[in-house]
Amino acid sequence: MVSLLHVISHTDLDGVTAAAVAWRRWRPYRPVRVSLAGYGSVDALILETLDAGHDLTVVDLFCQNERTVERLDRLHEPGDEPFLFDHHDTTAARYGNRPWAVIDTNYCAAKVYYRWLLERDAPGLEGLERIVELANDRDLWINKEPDSRLWHAMITLCGPHSVFTRLACDPDAELAPHERSAAEDFVEKQERRFAAAVERMDRSGDDLAFVEPGILEFGDVSDFGGLVLDRMDNPPLLVAMAAKRFSGEWAVSLRSR
Repeated sequence: MVSLLHVISHTDLDGVTAAAVAWRRWRPYRPVRVSLAGYGSVDALILETLDAGHDLTVVDLFCQNERTVERLDRLHEPGDEPFLFDHHDTTAARYGNRPWAVIDTNYCAAKVYYRWLLERDAPGLEGLERIVELANDRDLWINKEPDSRLWHAMITLCGPHSVFTRLACDPDAELAPHERSAAEDFVEKQERRFAAAVERMDRSGDDLAFVEPGILEFGDVSDFGGLVLDRMDNPPLLVAMAAKRFSGEWAVSLRSR
C-alpha cells in the first residue's frame, strides 16, 4: 500500500516554493497532504503525522520541542531518507549532524530540497528552476531579481495557500499580466509606507530601532525588517515593529542581524 506523505512547510515564498517542489515531485505517485504553517504549530503537525503512521517531509522550519526531536531520533532507521530540509543557522547548529536532516545555509530551503532531488534524478521537477531561484533571491536578501519581491507580494496579497495552488498547477515563474499589475501596485504602495516608517523610526543607539504602530500594515513587517537590517548604511542590531492584525490583536515583530 502506498502511504500518504505529509509536507510541512513555512508560509513565506521560500516555504511555499518548497511545498510546490514537493507536490510536483510526489503527487503522481502517492497522496500528498500539504500544511503551510508557522513555527508554533510545527510540533503538533509532526506528532499528528507520526501517530497516524504517515511519512513526513519538513522544509524551511522545524519543531521547537526537544521531546519531538527525541521521538524523531528513535523512529529514524539507518538507510531511511532524510525528511528535514532547511537552511537556518540555528537548525544547522542544533541538528546538522542528524542523518535525517539536509541543511545548507548557502541556499534557501526550497533550493536545498530542489538540489537534493536533482542529485537523485527525481522526476517532476521540470519548470521549477526559475521559481526556486527567485525564492532563493528573496529569502537570502540577495535582491538581484526584482520579480522575487513581486512574488513575495503575491503571497501577502493572496495568501500562501493561493500562491501554492498557483505553483502546484503552473510552476511558470513568469507572472501573468494581471498578477504582475497587482503585485507592482502593492509594492509601490508598500514603498511609500516604508519611506514613512524609516523617517519616523526611533533609534536607541546602535542596538534597537522601533517603528510605532499605524505606519506599517501587518504584512509589511518582514519586508521592512529586511530593508532596515540589510540595506541601511548603519543598521541596528534589532528592529521592532508594532502592527495591528485585522482581527484587532496587536503583534510586535522582531528582526535581528
